[in-house]
Amino acid sequence: MRHLLRGMGAVAAVIALVGCSFEFNPLGQPKATVTVTAPAEQRSEPVVTVAPESSPAEDGPADTPAPTDPVEGCVDPDIRLPAFVPVEACQGVPMADYAPQTFQTPSGNIMCEMERGQAWCGAIETQMIADTHNPEGDGQCDGYVLSTRAEPACHSLPIDVSGPTMAYGSRVAVGEHVCTVEDTGVTCWNGATGHGFFLSKARYASW
Repeated sequence: MRHLLRGMGAVAAVIALVGCSFEFNPLGQPKATVTVTAPAEQRSEPVVTVAPESSPAEDGPADTPAPTDPVEGCVDPDIRLPAFVPVEACQGVPMADYAPQTFQTPSGNIMCEMERGQAWCGAIETQMIADTHNPEGDGQCDGYVLSTRAEPACHSLPIDVSGPTMAYGSRVAVGEHVCTVEDTGVTCWNGATGHGFFLSKARYASW
């Protein structure tokens, strides 16, 4: 046993001397695994956080309250959208091709990856980082993973996503998932369930 422990210590020392670097690839393998924090209970009320101050790009106004009435046309009639999210973000959409898509916003702050069955977006800077605890105990939560519902995406490795820049006003669809890029932020939703998320530098929300 002592010889085994000495051997493991030697390996650890070599790794420490050489140094290692890893990158976070949210939907790829085997670079990293996105940790999703499941909510304590399923609900359709939006989870909305607003930063105390707004920044010029991809932030939008920071003082708009969430609505209390249902949004007409939602796939799930119990969904409540934040007031700053377009009403289409809970509505059904035509099925698109399943060709994977990777893109970033013009500011370079938000990156997204979409493939069959799910969509992910993460931000370099977002109020979500300061507000959300990573259940892994380190790293940060800086975006969402969306399948049938949106859940926080938490990780301890740097984001490793690159792709073409989508102009403001762009719309990207993969299967039942749709993401829109605006100067206020990125909105993604599942057209089959109506659930989705919004992400920007100043605020974030899921429904």
